[in-house]
Amino acid sequence: NNFSRKSFVSKSFARKRDASDASDDAPLASLASLAFILILYYIYTILVVIPCRYMMTIKNQNSPTILIIDATLPTYDQDSGSLRLLSLIKMLVKMGYQVTFFHHDRYTVHFKYRYALEALGVDVFRGNINALLTSRQFTLAWLCRVHVAHRYIPLLRLLNPDTQIFYDTVDIHYIREQRRAEIEDNPSMAERAVNTKRKELSNCQLANRVITVTPEDGQHLQQALPQLPFSVIPNIHQRHALPDTPVAEREGLVFIGHYRHKPNEDAVCYFAETVLPKIHTTQPDINFYVVGSYMTTLVKDLASSHVKIVGWVDQVEPEFAQRRVFVSPLRYGAGMKGKIGQALSLGLPVVTTSIGAEGMGLIDGETVLIADDPDSFAEAVCRLYTDSALWEKLSRQGQDYIEQHYGETAVYEKLRQLLVAHKLLPAAPVPDFSEKVLPTTELILPKWVSTVTLPIVLPNTPSPRVSIVIPVFNQALYTYNCLLTLQACDQTISKEVIIINNASTDETAELLAQLQGAFTILNNEENQGFVHACRQGAEVARGEFILFLNNDTQVMPGWLLNSLKAMDSDQTIGITGSKLIYPDGHLQEAGGIIFNDASGYHYGRSQNPLLPQFNQNRIVDYCSGASLMIRKSLWTQLGGFDLRYAPAYYEDTDLCFAARQAGYKVLYCHDSEVIHHEGMTAGTDINTGYKAFQAVNRKKFQEKWQAVLSTHLPPLPHSSVEVAAFRLQESGGADVTGVQEPEVRPQASKVNTFRIPDKKIKATHLVGQGWACNFWSYLNIKQIDEELNFIKSQGFNTVIILVPWVGFQTHVDPITYHEEYFSLFEQLLKKVQDQGLQIILRLGYTHDHGPESEPDGFRRACVVGNDALMWKAWLDYLDRLWAIAKSYSNVLGGFLSWEDFALILITQGTEEERLLYAERTGYQNYLAQHYTLEALSARYRQTFTAYSEIPIPAIKSNTTHLFCEFWDHLLIDKIVKESKAHFPRLTLEVRVDCDPQG
Repeated sequence: NNFSRKSFVSKSFARKRDASDASDDAPLASLASLAFILILYYIYTILVVIPCRYMMTIKNQNSPTILIIDATLPTYDQDSGSLRLLSLIKMLVKMGYQVTFFHHDRYTVHFKYRYALEALGVDVFRGNINALLTSRQFTLAWLCRVHVAHRYIPLLRLLNPDTQIFYDTVDIHYIREQRRAEIEDNPSMAERAVNTKRKELSNCQLANRVITVTPEDGQHLQQALPQLPFSVIPNIHQRHALPDTPVAEREGLVFIGHYRHKPNEDAVCYFAETVLPKIHTTQPDINFYVVGSYMTTLVKDLASSHVKIVGWVDQVEPEFAQRRVFVSPLRYGAGMKGKIGQALSLGLPVVTTSIGAEGMGLIDGETVLIADDPDSFAEAVCRLYTDSALWEKLSRQGQDYIEQHYGETAVYEKLRQLLVAHKLLPAAPVPDFSEKVLPTTELILPKWVSTVTLPIVLPNTPSPRVSIVIPVFNQALYTYNCLLTLQACDQTISKEVIIINNASTDETAELLAQLQGAFTILNNEENQGFVHACRQGAEVARGEFILFLNNDTQVMPGWLLNSLKAMDSDQTIGITGSKLIYPDGHLQEAGGIIFNDASGYHYGRSQNPLLPQFNQNRIVDYCSGASLMIRKSLWTQLGGFDLRYAPAYYEDTDLCFAARQAGYKVLYCHDSEVIHHEGMTAGTDINTGYKAFQAVNRKKFQEKWQAVLSTHLPPLPHSSVEVAAFRLQESGGADVTGVQEPEVRPQASKVNTFRIPDKKIKATHLVGQGWACNFWSYLNIKQIDEELNFIKSQGFNTVIILVPWVGFQTHVDPITYHEEYFSLFEQLLKKVQDQGLQIILRLGYTHDHGPESEPDGFRRACVVGNDALMWKAWLDYLDRLWAIAKSYSNVLGGFLSWEDFALILITQGTEEERLLYAERTGYQNYLAQHYTLEALSARYRQTFTAYSEIPIPAIKSNTTHLFCEFWDHLLIDKIVKESKAHFPRLTLEVRVDCDPQG
């Protein structure tokens, strides 16, 4: 507190003592003071509370809407593109946009990335995109990356025709692929680059605006589309303080990246194998540190005495602070290299290639060192490593340059100008609810008592319904504030207040001596702690209910009334807890979650308290003792707070678990609202004071409730916070991990080749929605438990594993296999079995696993039905899989999907047949709505050479049969029936995207 509490309180109580001398006027003075309190309270409500809530709701009514679509949630701590997108979303929210985020791979989710968006007030949509676009209209759609935009732009044009579309390239994918093809002399990669270019240019032509991260990226596109307008929105980097660690105390070279991104993998391999040996000729002791996520086998194999594989780190700054030089030996790629901007923003000098520096305007010798061949790159590293003056110069000038061109202020202005040019910026930014601050003690209390004495009086009652127990230790002003609001709220309810003074050393005793009416004061000679103080207060409580309240709270109107209503509505509710709100208007807690490791989570923390999910009563694991009400009879039955948790922490959680064990429910009461100035007594440092008991008592709690905790969900990110929050609500309050599926035992049928499951199948693909590109290449079997735990937390009992022919069988003449995949396959089946999950194998026919596989997949799709050699290879592949799968009882069977065989039709059909197919699916109708037939023909003949390049939105069609008869015949009679002899539990999945009423 930045004011004198001593002088303020002393003067206040002095005035009270002076006033008490005029005893004859005491009744009149009390009435006047009470009236004044009520007037102030209503003024406070009208001027502060209502405007704050109004501002929280008005934002959603008037804000323009933006839909952002990307392949995944922004994994901001793994790649620079995601960090850029998260920064842009923050800016859009600040400008007043109501943001909805949809990610294509929406079933593979790490909670922390979703929470990062939801904490900003972003709606992370996880349903069907068609339903979203038919039910809501968006002002702007921002689509990221070529493949995502290629899929969703047509759907947006069809279902949200008035929405402006911005296509964010992130980088120019085909340029990156072209450069890789040249370095590797890889014809298949060159072919892929041609296909990607078609998609990229198509996106540019269909969007209202193209966004690139560098001017050079836009210029690449203009070589193919000379009239294409584009805007540059670069990466965003926060300025950091210049490094404290002197050059002499720093050691080693460092690179950071996401190693499934091939340019990064190539860069570290090239550097370690070609450049580092040249450096060691003059500097033999220099180490190379490889930092980042998704380490591939090639990267891991680089480990040596001088190549340190660090892996992913939670905080980049401490790692960079130890290193002397950042190296970025990129040989191909496109776009702005976020890793370079990140290093420069931290004051870490950089040596990079021309490709690495591309698009950033960096100057060799002024902001970075640039070298392209191994010898000059090694020389530049050694020079920077040993020249402290050069190091200091590049550290300072590099950081200044990044701040000037890529700092938040600079990029915010670029984004604002772009939106203004397209008439998309709100007339004035709508204030966020967090900016409308609820009054804190420091602001309101001096104004209330500087002009008048405000006595605190509670009417005496012979039989109070509620006994409010408030332990206090110092913080007299917060106690006074709490009592003022308590006095003003819910006056129709008979109550008593029991205050336990835990040997306070400030003006608390003087404050408590002035209280009048239904107050009971218990004074301790020493601080007994929260647990003992609450038990003391409960011993003298006379009410039907006991309500424990922290002294650093401000109760809101209806706080007590609504809690009692909930209790009266259901006699099996034993405990209720309030919605806790921070003084700045953000939510602190809407009921608590306890995971199976006894860790706790405040549901809704730092989010908007007006969101629907926080405004419904809900059965929960526990409620915070900051405002917790329990039936006195239940308190007596349970013996109160367990003394093992003295002085504080986990006592409220333990009480809630005990209540539930006794057959009672613990209810979060959404309309019982309390403002909580968290940590005023215990503090916030978990390593000192009372807070230090948090970790100690967690272990005690875990030991006591081990059996019950085993039924709880695993901690984040292995569980969905939404599932965890509503798990007890959906199960009626029982301690189970989720909603139990009804047992379904269908009768056996001759045509059913799957083993009859014990209960209803609730399945999901192990990776994403089934597009397991590179899954087997980068599968880390040691980390698969995290994914399986997440799947279980979502209520699934079965996983679908994609097993691609092209990925497993490397050649067909002679037949050879990727034997490591089969080894991983067996290990994966065992892992899933150990987790108690069932398995269905999706025999992915032509899905690729790495760019080299895709052309082979096309060829196999074309000829498998009538080529003896290819047919033999396919059946041999099935034999290998069946030999492994048949020994696992949890493998229900395998299936072929029409999606996996769609290339047969697409590659074998004529151009006319492909256009006919487009017409049947409804895609042709969409095109005709937006372009004349002549323009359509010219545009798509220029852009596409095969129908396979055109995305097909899953929309309603007048056709109920979408596939040519010859293809159905080939798939069912030729492939499926004959393949069953080699994989007996084989079925065919057919899904038809059409109007079910048609």
